[in-house]
Amino acid sequence: MDEERVQQRVADNLLERGVRFKIPAPFFLRLVGKKKVGVTIRPIKFGTLLAMSRLSAELNADIDTISDGSINQAMEMVQKHGATLTEWVATAILNRKGLIKRFSKPLGRYLGWKLTPAKLSELFMLVVLLCGIQDFTNTIRYLNTLNLTRRKEKDLSHKVRGSQKAEQ
Repeated sequence: MDEERVQQRVADNLLERGVRFKIPAPFFLRLVGKKKVGVTIRPIKFGTLLAMSRLSAELNADIDTISDGSINQAMEMVQKHGATLTEWVATAILNRKGLIKRFSKPLGRYLGWKLTPAKLSELFMLVVLLCGIQDFTNTIRYLNTLNLTRRKEKDLSHKVRGSQKAEQ
């Protein structure tokens, strides 16, 4: 097997199984000696992607406002959007409708208090990788080309009818 096919198989296996990472254990588990808990982010389901997109729409963050390096503006962004960002990651971790409805906010708060900004950023990048957003955008592009084809057929059929009326 060539190297490219091996890499493709490894990537497919990762996407099938998900990616495992560790977070600090909740208090009741630390009481019994467990310091870290393993969590697996599995491939994101479409319903989860919709829930995550709603949270992303809530962010409505203007990154250009902190591009000048102002620490005050950066802290204001963290204050406004930090909870939504941790809830976004929690939604990806839960990846099931019932779990998301019940636990995304509490898990988001927990992650906010237990993860460093660097670890949260790492998880965010991991989730973006596993989202499969490229597949979704490709589907939308495909649907748009179908709609363009339908519009052209309708336009052509309309023009044919118009030219038929002119001939009569």
